Amino acid sequence: LALDRWDFEDATDLIDQAEALLAARDTLAAAAADQGLAPDPAFETAYQDADSPSELAALGDRTDRSLAALAVVGVAREAAERPRDWLAEMGMDGLDPAGTVAQAGGAWEAGDHDAAESLANGLVARLAAAPDAGRNRLLAMIGAIAAGLVALLIVLLVVRQARGSRRPPQSVG
Repeated sequence: LALDRWDFEDATDLIDQAEALLAARDTLAAAAADQGLAPDPAFETAYQDADSPSELAALGDRTDRSLAALAVVGVAREAAERPRDWLAEMGMDGLDPAGTVAQAGGAWEAGDHDAAESLANGLVARLAAAPDAGRNRLLAMIGAIAAGLVALLIVLLVVRQARGSRRPPQSVG
């Protein structure tokens, strides 16, 4: 009989592992929905096709990885939605935070967690650096304007000096 080989302890462990995996799936789905994203539909197929505890463990690892990447995308989304002052806007140099978040979300939905994290982390770093970059850009512009004004003043003084030296001396009298 098949029940002769049944190991209740192993079966209980597998059931516990499967229930934990399904709970993680539900957590992932809820977290994704909060960000307007949908988890990779391949989870269900992989879960149903899992034939061993090691396959369930691998799927659990994949789910944990997906949750971690989703958290990084969430941090980027929050950073992108924060208001910025005009110096930060000046320092963004054409950066499109909403577009980058959308790209990171798309990568996450496609199961490319490395790309999702890379895009999200890059966005957070650039947004953090934007105020300093804007300040530096402003200072460079002020410096360029000041240099231009000094150069113009020098040219005007040279021209005035040249015109003054060409006039014949006037008699006093």
